[in-house]
Amino acid sequence: MTDALLGRFPTHIVVDSSIWDVSKWWDQGGHHHTWPPRRQIQRWCGHEVRALLAEVSAVFPRSRVAFRTAPVTAWQSPTKMNAGQDAPTIEVMTECIWNHTTRASPASPPRLYGAYDMIPYHELVDRLIAEECNNGQVRGACVGRVWGDGRHPGPKAMGLYTDALLQWIAHPDAALYPF
Repeated sequence: MTDALLGRFPTHIVVDSSIWDVSKWWDQGGHHHTWPPRRQIQRWCGHEVRALLAEVSAVFPRSRVAFRTAPVTAWQSPTKMNAGQDAPTIEVMTECIWNHTTRASPASPPRLYGAYDMIPYHELVDRLIAEECNNGQVRGACVGRVWGDGRHPGPKAMGLYTDALLQWIAHPDAALYPF
C-alpha cells in the first residue's frame, strides 16, 4: 500500500506506541490500581514492542526501523485528565526499553533487542528540561518552554528530535547521543 501511495517503500520508519499504550491501560481500569502499572510495562517492553517492531519490519523489509523513546510529560501524577500519562510512568517505560538494548561495542549505537535503532527523544527532552527548568523543576514558565500543553513537546524539543532524525538518516551507524 505504501509503495502505491508514495511510489516506493520508505527508507526509514520510526515507531513508538508508549503514550497510546499508557492511555489504554488507564482506560482499562488502571486508575483503580497501583500506578505506574509495572506488570503491563514489563509485558509491553518485553513482548509487545518487540512484536510491533517485527511486524513493521516484515511489512517494510527494505526500510530501516527505529524505536523512539517517549518524551516525558509535565505531569507528575496520573489523573483522568492526562489518562495516566505522567512523568514517572514514562520514566519506568523508558528504563524498561533501555534494559532491552545491547551494543556491539562501546562505541557503537545501542540496538533494541539487538536489531533495531534507537531514537532518544526522551533523553533529548530530559536534557532540555535540565537546561530550561531550574535544575529540572517542572513548573510555571518551564512548562511553556518545554511543552506546548504539558503533553506534547514544544518547538525546542521538536527541533532536537528533528536533528536526531536527520542525523540517524545521514549517519545510521553513529551514536546519536552520549547517554
